[in-house]
Amino acid sequence: SGSPVGDADVTLQYDMTVMEHGPFQLIAVPTGRGHYLAPVEFAMSGDFWINVAIGSGSDESVVNLLVRAKR
Repeated sequence: SGSPVGDADVTLQYDMTVMEHGPFQLIAVPTGRGHYLAPVEFAMSGDFWINVAIGSGSDESVVNLLVRAKR
């Protein structure tokens, strides 16, 4: 419906694309009005994949991201 979801379960899994160190997993903390906070700490510079899973009730969506970290 386009409305913010304040009671979702939001989790992240991430790791480097070329060198495995994990994968690492985080549970995001709700901060209000449908916003969530998950401080990701990258081990080093490079490309990382991040899968963000958002679940509410029996529904779940996953967003796959590719990011480049520079330290």
